[in-house]
Amino acid sequence: MLAAEWIAGFPFVLGLAAGAVAYTVGLLLRRGLALATDGRAPGWPSAILRGIGLAFMAASFVWTWSLRPRSGQVGLITSLGTYSPSALTRESLTPGQLAFVVASGLLVLAGLALAGWALVARVRNSVLGRTADHLADHIPYSIIRRPLMLGIGVALLGGTLLADTLGAWVCLMIGSALGWILQELDDLDRRSRIAWVAEQQRRTPRFIPRFSSRRARRA
Repeated sequence: MLAAEWIAGFPFVLGLAAGAVAYTVGLLLRRGLALATDGRAPGWPSAILRGIGLAFMAASFVWTWSLRPRSGQVGLITSLGTYSPSALTRESLTPGQLAFVVASGLLVLAGLALAGWALVARVRNSVLGRTADHLADHIPYSIIRRPLMLGIGVALLGGTLLADTLGAWVCLMIGSALGWILQELDDLDRRSRIAWVAEQQRRTPRFIPRFSSRRARRA
């Protein structure tokens, strides 16, 4: 009963769960096909499932941005989940709040830019018929292993700051935990099947670049 009431208060959890399940099924499908065909199976079926999972999780965030109550006074998302330009003209919006809004908006733009860069790099690598290890040797993947996930995460953090709803913060915490677990499973699977992945994971951090280490290696 308590669980049902909690889900009724935070219904977006169902979307997060559906996304996590779809992503996990995609990982299992990729592993099963790889083992059954000795690595010769196409990767697009798994990629589609994982993409659907990420879409469900992202949609859950957009859903929460329109839910009340708000945690503060800077929430700028309307009930339709869109930004409200009129909120920027409110007399109650202090310079500090305006700076907060601008910084949060920049987080959204920076995250989308990084995610777009990573996606373009992946598509270009695939179109040119190059292998995944070639992609790992070129930026942004040579700096961080998960630029697409990092970009999406930064954009969702910025959106959560702009929305400033209780549900958005709960969604951010649960989504971050699920995302971390899924990335761990993904890395474990790839490391167990692909020889060069272990070295790539050792030298390239998942989310936070090690610029000093890279400069030291070049020296």
